[in-house]
Amino acid sequence: MHPVAQALEALFAQEGWTIEKREENRYVFSFRSGDNRYGMHAIVSDQWNMLRVYTVLPVSAPANKLTDVAEYLHRANYGLVLGNFELDFRDGEVRYKISADFQDNEIKLDHVNEMIQCALSTSDRYLPGVGAVIFAGQAPAAAVEAAEVD
Repeated sequence: MHPVAQALEALFAQEGWTIEKREENRYVFSFRSGDNRYGMHAIVSDQWNMLRVYTVLPVSAPANKLTDVAEYLHRANYGLVLGNFELDFRDGEVRYKISADFQDNEIKLDHVNEMIQCALSTSDRYLPGVGAVIFAGQAPAAAVEAAEVD
């Protein structure tokens, strides 16, 4: 088994979390954070010791809001240190991706857990703005500004 896949499976076993292996190196799981439930995917690269974690937001952009949501996500991405948001223009799916290359490093369960937690917290932070742009017609710049207020 791939070392990154071993670490991922070990983390889920240690925490008592449920994970489903879909393909050789693709895993599916979900998490609830506050009132939000996220579908998540983890993909282990065969060529490298790389892990990609995706959080699928529980809202999709309708066709008439794709441009506004894309602008919102681009504005959000500009200030992100880790990861980025993606928008599928075919179906409006919005997701957050974080990846790490463990090529020359020991793979620690804490690192894998931090990736998952980063994906969840970043998704939580920016999800209300996606909703504000789609459902309330808020301007993308204003929605990002509201998301980034601390």
